[in-house]
Amino acid sequence: MESKEVLSWLGKIGLINNTKEAIFCCENILKNCLYAQKGDNVLIIGDYGCENYNISSILSAAYHKSAQNLKLNPTIIMQSPKLRGEECDQKVVYALADLPKESIVIVNISGKLGNLRYLGNSFRKFNAGQKHKFSSSSNLGMINNLDYHKILNCLDLDYNDLERKSLKLKQLMDEGKKIQLKTIKGTDFQSSIYGKKALVNNALFKNSGEGGNIPAGEVYIAPRAKKKNFGTVIIDGSLAKREGTYLLKEPVTLKIENSEVMSITGGKGAELLQRSINWADENSAYKWGNRRIGEIGIGINPKAEIMGVTVIDEKALGTAHIAVGSNAWFGGTIYSKIHLDQVFRDAKVYIDDEYIDIRKL
Repeated sequence: MESKEVLSWLGKIGLINNTKEAIFCCENILKNCLYAQKGDNVLIIGDYGCENYNISSILSAAYHKSAQNLKLNPTIIMQSPKLRGEECDQKVVYALADLPKESIVIVNISGKLGNLRYLGNSFRKFNAGQKHKFSSSSNLGMINNLDYHKILNCLDLDYNDLERKSLKLKQLMDEGKKIQLKTIKGTDFQSSIYGKKALVNNALFKNSGEGGNIPAGEVYIAPRAKKKNFGTVIIDGSLAKREGTYLLKEPVTLKIENSEVMSITGGKGAELLQRSINWADENSAYKWGNRRIGEIGIGINPKAEIMGVTVIDEKALGTAHIAVGSNAWFGGTIYSKIHLDQVFRDAKVYIDDEYIDIRKL
């Protein structure tokens, strides 16, 4: 798929100006986050979304034009939208398989990229093995085109300042033994993190094989001992489910014991989360990881806001999230078909019983 074909299609549905507005942000990310150099090969993977939900297409076309402006060597591949558990289109597999080592891969997708078939089960591991730098923006199909400027806003950051804040919080978490999250709505959850190392998502992917989610802005960690992870979490932001993200109208309550979700209550959101876990159970040879707490994360992006897209919601300054499911890919021991981030607002963070004011880092 040529960029001009995507641009032509966006023009027909009246979104060509949105692409022009995104070029500055995409150039900034290519230069200052992915450290692209003249002549670098860049593979951009997108999809067409659906009517009024075409953010993935807009960003993919804007990245392609930005790469051309920077004298890079871009290729764009568009596929149909995918859900968790589905396979990506064969042409995506071929494009990845043919991509020279130490290239750049940029993914903008409405739902999920899809299973990579014979290239392996992990997009991250594939890129690491091929020494590709990469960025991934998923679940964009949850965003109406009218909210497009909110996406650009949380991409337009001082990435050096974001790096400083992320590394300061990482140090506090690395040196801590216990983390506790509280909210005025009733969240009170604590976890052992002794000996674990936090990871940062600040979008600065300097070395071959590095990459992560964009928009950026979180520090996260895998919990340690089972018996030291317990409490109540009131999810009042957004809820991740197999099909995407659900913007909550009423809170969902998780009761957690021994690092396992014991109960889920709270209307439609609770039903959707339980259904996703049931799907994982039905499609897993081993079910033990599907209810485990795999991640604790803190949002630090000052321009992000909760809008019903996990990749953005979990980055919003003032939020925290826990994830149900797999964490083996970032230092944990849990394997699961799912990794579902549950975001809650106005979180107070305590490390070893000391309050950490995230806004003043």
